[in-house]
Amino acid sequence: FLGSRADIYLHFGDVDAAFRDITRAVHLNPDEAWHHDQLAGIYAWYLGDFEKALEQNDLAIKLDPETGWRYDDRASFLREMGRIDEAIANHEQAIARDPEEIWSRLNLAITYRDFMGDVDAALKIYEQAAAIAPDFADVYSERGHTYQYVIGDLDAARQDYERAAELDPEYSGRFNSLAILYRDMGDLEAAMANHERAISLDPEDSWAYMERGYTIRDLGQDVEGALADFNRAIEIDPLNADALLARALLYGWDLGEHDPAFADLERCHEVDPTFYWCYFDEAWLRDDVGDTDAAVASFERYLELVPEFDCPDCQEDAQNYIRQNG
Repeated sequence: FLGSRADIYLHFGDVDAAFRDITRAVHLNPDEAWHHDQLAGIYAWYLGDFEKALEQNDLAIKLDPETGWRYDDRASFLREMGRIDEAIANHEQAIARDPEEIWSRLNLAITYRDFMGDVDAALKIYEQAAAIAPDFADVYSERGHTYQYVIGDLDAARQDYERAAELDPEYSGRFNSLAILYRDMGDLEAAMANHERAISLDPEDSWAYMERGYTIRDLGQDVEGALADFNRAIEIDPLNADALLARALLYGWDLGEHDPAFADLERCHEVDPTFYWCYFDEAWLRDDVGDTDAAVASFERYLELVPEFDCPDCQEDAQNYIRQNG
């Protein structure tokens, strides 16, 4: 009961209540691996304490050492801590225990791509995954993401996204991906058609509204329409840190309303203290209002959190700002 209620609290954004419930559940049922998994997730993704997340993950694995995805969880904690070789070893343990679990392979590819900058290794893993499970839509979605955001081959990305949507036409996220791709290509009509398809499939998909808001803002230049979509995204999911950041940027840059922008950024830090882009964008907004000390502090926090291979130019900008203003 406590574990289920903790999940409900998380859904509604009450991390403290969820933490109390799941801590109590672990105390009452220390031999239940699932409760340790839940507590590990709260420590990692809501409190930013990866050491304690690892401790709970270790306890879960001791109780159930043969379940592969727990090693994948451990790998995700380790890579956020910069312990990439250990993360890869745990991904491989997950694959060894469950060779048919395709997400273990995809997560390994993501680690190579995002945390080691080894795109060739990631593409080889995607090929292996596609050979094992040619009808597994997420293989094509993840490879499409790599083509779009890392390699910059938008046509290859489109082909993969379309294949994923063909295999899984009832999942709104497939059409979100296509909408974002068309937005990057500057095609407002195609982007909006795919946004509408995504929302029609899942009217409670927070991300669908958030991404449509970006498209309306960037291509349609309708600030009020974008704000309405960001509001709806946050109403559906108060823990959507990306939507909070999106609304903060719209308030700060488009509307010039800094107080609600900083309020959204503060909430973003609360719901996801490891989301480094909130600190990066906050730094520029702090600079915009002349608070260079706060901007330096935000850039410093960003640099503590950002993976080495994520946007080197952004990291250089942050470092230069600190040198000039710190």
